[in-house]
Amino acid sequence: MIINMNTYMIPNYSQQVSAGGSPVRKGIYSTLGILSFIYLTVTIILFYKRRQRIADIRYRPLRLTIFNSIAIIMLCVMFCFRSGFYPMEYPCFLIHWPSYIGFFLVCASITCRAIVFIWVARYHMAKLRISLMPESNTIPISPMTPFTPVHDRMGNTGNPAARLLRQLKKWKKNATDIWMTQRILYPTIAIAFLLAFIFQITSPDLSLIPMRTECPIGSEHIPVFIILSLFLFIICPILIYLLYNIRDAYGLRNELMVTLIVGSFSFIMFFIWEYSASGLRLYFGSFMFPWVTLILSHTLSITIPVWKSYKYSFDISKLASFHDKRISRSKKYEQFEKVLADPDLFKLYKACAVACFCTELILFLEEYQFLKMLVAKCCTPTKKSLFPPPPTPKLHVSDDIHITFNEENLFIKESSILPPLSPASYISTPCTKSIVETVSAASWIPFPYELRTDYRMFYDSYLDLNSDLAINFSGSIVNTVKNLIANDQFELSMYENAREETLTLLYVNTFEKFLRMFESEIRSKKIFDN
Repeated sequence: MIINMNTYMIPNYSQQVSAGGSPVRKGIYSTLGILSFIYLTVTIILFYKRRQRIADIRYRPLRLTIFNSIAIIMLCVMFCFRSGFYPMEYPCFLIHWPSYIGFFLVCASITCRAIVFIWVARYHMAKLRISLMPESNTIPISPMTPFTPVHDRMGNTGNPAARLLRQLKKWKKNATDIWMTQRILYPTIAIAFLLAFIFQITSPDLSLIPMRTECPIGSEHIPVFIILSLFLFIICPILIYLLYNIRDAYGLRNELMVTLIVGSFSFIMFFIWEYSASGLRLYFGSFMFPWVTLILSHTLSITIPVWKSYKYSFDISKLASFHDKRISRSKKYEQFEKVLADPDLFKLYKACAVACFCTELILFLEEYQFLKMLVAKCCTPTKKSLFPPPPTPKLHVSDDIHITFNEENLFIKESSILPPLSPASYISTPCTKSIVETVSAASWIPFPYELRTDYRMFYDSYLDLNSDLAINFSGSIVNTVKNLIANDQFELSMYENAREETLTLLYVNTFEKFLRMFESEIRSKKIFDN
């Protein structure tokens, strides 16, 4: 076949292709480029619009994800058209600008996303470790109650977990979406633009008039090669090492691992294909290796979450804002309560809560058990009997069960009347049962003065927005408790609404994942058989 050289933009184009090969290649890669642009653009728009319905959106840095997708769009479209018009029919400046902005932005955004995720995972693990490390001078209370209140451990300078949490807390403001975007991505984009502009006006290979389509390797490629080399051979191994032992319930760690590992392999294949397989490049462009990686990365981080938002179409924000009575009556919710009531499965649930980044929810329930124990100690003179309802509210119960009633002192001492109180006798109900359900006297007995510090610390730990363990409760719950404390009107049941909302949040955000993560352990316990 005789190829008419006049049909090409460059008269010295000398590489021969098989019959119809060049037009077919142009058509295939051009179509692929257009479809890539449509696919990437539509999915990122849907991701942004449906972000409130994506279950794990809190742990997907929105700005970093969007900038990463913009870079992927630029690179994937350039990869396709460059491969279709290879070797000397695609303008060099259309390779130059997407390469600088795209590669710089992709490497920076993926690195920042991984750093934010690693920090979040380690921060939640550190919070869990605090509850698992008992103090040497404390007595175990029950399998589901911490040895000492969590707020006491967090303030203990000798606790390794507390030290780790404080170290991680120093980086809390830095490991955020907005900080990474403003301090890392924006400077990276500015540097990429500056370098691209400098080489654009200084390199003859990037001239627009006449437009250059023969693009040899030159000094203008050095910054891109440097950033890719740093990312592939230094940053990627470090991030893979830090991600390796992390376990999360959303699959975010797996997304990043796939992106880093497959990305490293694809860019290595790109360089091998580009400089060692010149004949094969006419049929399969070397840029298609990174194209596959970027499309895969976008699919994992954007498309699949969007698809799940349609498949699981309930609105989590509305469902988790109050204790849904329909949920509490469901069979699955009854299974959830059985799991929390089992000491062994409760320990596994703590691991699931960490994997779901809901550590503060499970710690809230543990700390609530501690409060329940204190109330039982103050309000229950024997293991089974309760005080009779008083004729007047003037009642005070001290630490040693010293009761003052109607200006008369009634002394009930453990040594004379009660059997020795073991820690297990203070509490006999799981965290799904309230303080009033456990100790009926708590519904009418005045608030014991000696419990105020513990109740105030409970608020400081879980309802104060500045706390490391703060839970995103509804405003009405926080304001109600805050007003009770401010007016010095403590009530033994003042945290019941917070407990119910915590159970709902834990159920909605973690229970399905718990059933999948520990299916064999649950089956062996046979707690769902009845």
